[in-house]
Amino acid sequence: MTGKAMHIHNIHDLLQDKRFRKIIWKKRQLSVFFAAGIILLFFGFILVIAFSPGLLSPTVDAEGVINLYLLVSVALIILVCVLMNLFVVLKLRDRHEDIHELIAEIRKGQ
Repeated sequence: MTGKAMHIHNIHDLLQDKRFRKIIWKKRQLSVFFAAGIILLFFGFILVIAFSPGLLSPTVDAEGVINLYLLVSVALIILVCVLMNLFVVLKLRDRHEDIHELIAEIRKGQ
């Protein structure tokens, strides 16, 4: 621990602790980044469909059954799955040493 140790006796003390706030801020940044990315992908696709429907309407097979809408939709779903898995891996990779220090301090103060 760096600096003067703050004694944490209740939830209010924990919420005021700078280390706890820093941990929450880091977690929130990653969550907001991924959520915004996924929302931009989906709304971008919806905007293309709404305002430029001819852009994705050409077919890509000889029978004229599969158009670009289908391919882009499947690619978008796969990309979102990959992004969600990346998000989970990044969340699980964080070992939360700071949280463990706070928990140890709380237990010591009880």
